[in-house]
Amino acid sequence: MLILVAAVALGGVIGVCRAPAGVHTARPRLHHIWVFGIGGIFYALSLLLNPNLAPLALAASFAAFITAAMANRHLTGAVLVGLGLLLNLTALVLNNGVAVRQSALEQATGTTAGQEADLAGAQHLESRRDAFGALGAVVPIRPTQNVLSFGDLIVILGAAEATRELTRRRRRRWSQAERDSYRACINIMRTVQDWGTAPKASPLSGSQYSAKPEATAPVVIDLTNDRATSDRPPLVAASHSK
Repeated sequence: MLILVAAVALGGVIGVCRAPAGVHTARPRLHHIWVFGIGGIFYALSLLLNPNLAPLALAASFAAFITAAMANRHLTGAVLVGLGLLLNLTALVLNNGVAVRQSALEQATGTTAGQEADLAGAQHLESRRDAFGALGAVVPIRPTQNVLSFGDLIVILGAAEATRELTRRRRRRWSQAERDSYRACINIMRTVQDWGTAPKASPLSGSQYSAKPEATAPVVIDLTNDRATSDRPPLVAASHSK
């Protein structure tokens, strides 16, 4: 629980420190918060009931949390939370409780194999009868002396991600006075742009049309009387060869 609270706090700090989103960006919200409350009540009961009833209360808690996570699937973190809880629920149903690996418990708490483990609620030491032992509590956390499952790690990551997205700030909308001031500045800065002068009506070359085509037309060679128009050798028709 302490690790989960720390992850949520870290996600909130990161979300607040992020650059604000656009003013028109939709702000995500949590839906069906009361379902989270029901899940919390069942989780608290799983810690108080005897080992025979604790797995049932814990399973009901996981089911409520998964339902709330799917109701908030618009948040990526909520989807991760639902996935992690689904893994924990699968291991809980298969093993009739949370199977805690002895070696992981020794590393986390510093106890030896001969010492009796202090387990509460739906937890019990892993045995050969437990199926899919890798889904149980197999990850030792020495600073907090806890043993977590891979599903717990996914839940912690998802909770931090969901908090980060929920706490991200949005840019402030402009007031009407700020909009009017901006429009006034734009009108003052707006000037007429002259992009050069229009082209002249007179032609720039003899190939263009003009009012006097006889004066500006290009020279035309008369092939029937080439000697009268040119001192060059007679023009020969071009030949085509492959």
